[in-house]
Amino acid sequence: MWVTRSSGVYARLFRESSLGFAFGKANSNLKFGIRSIIDISYKGTTEEITSSSKDKERTIAIMSFNNPPANTFNMEHITEFKNAFGKLEKDPSIRGVILTSSLNNMFTAGVDLQTFSRDKQYLMEFWAQIAQLFRQIYSSRLLTLSAINGHCLALGVVFALASHDRFMLNGPYKIGLNEVQVGIPLPIWLIDVLKQTISGRMAEKFASDGSVIGVQEALKVGLVDHSFDSQKELLEQSLVYMRHRSNIPEYSQVQTMKNARKDFLDSFDSKVDIEEFVGQLMAKETQDRVRLAAELLSKKKSPKK
Repeated sequence: MWVTRSSGVYARLFRESSLGFAFGKANSNLKFGIRSIIDISYKGTTEEITSSSKDKERTIAIMSFNNPPANTFNMEHITEFKNAFGKLEKDPSIRGVILTSSLNNMFTAGVDLQTFSRDKQYLMEFWAQIAQLFRQIYSSRLLTLSAINGHCLALGVVFALASHDRFMLNGPYKIGLNEVQVGIPLPIWLIDVLKQTISGRMAEKFASDGSVIGVQEALKVGLVDHSFDSQKELLEQSLVYMRHRSNIPEYSQVQTMKNARKDFLDSFDSKVDIEEFVGQLMAKETQDRVRLAAELLSKKKSPKK
């Protein structure tokens, strides 16, 4: 048995039958039964798969972002994520995916700011990839849950909003679509999915102000569904919940999820305009603000003399 960890997306799969406990109080003595591991790499992406060709029991995948120090994403990482998620979708033994982070205190800080200084062709492809990844998660046959174990900003919230459920670790952590604060407008489809998750008025205010809020406020407005006091409990209860949902007959559940999400997906497909959005990104005011934000971030990272 071997495990390879590298930057990008790191996935582990747990067999449903090893999670024999009910949703509720966490079991502090819980041990997960991992029966076998197969490593599959996608340019820095490794998947540990607990499955057997002779065993048809369902599995739950845990995909961990692992790109220190802040799990920021560039084109390569988005491609890795899409490929890894796509492989899980095609595996009939897998019923659900939990998105989380292997870093302490950070789910993801979003897109690498250096990405915004790239040329139009790169930005067109990059934002097309992000839109495709959001749609892939949102429309997936798989049950999806974001186990947010730290700060969750910008693109991290996009991943969370694409998921069926959002659990978060209690603590001094922040969550929010803060793009506007660094000069980046939000696309229409992203505002729409935020509106259907929290109230329309709250969504408009949070989006236009680039608001970043704490865990308890996120719970109050409905951006997060549950919170837990430790990383161990967060993962345990995420697995409990996913096992509970996966006990529902799959065909009827998947078809109902598809029907429930159809209206938004139809709207999404009609409103995704990558060229218009990239045009907004390349506007001088946007570029100036992003460049300033990148410079300030670079100064914070630089060691003091």
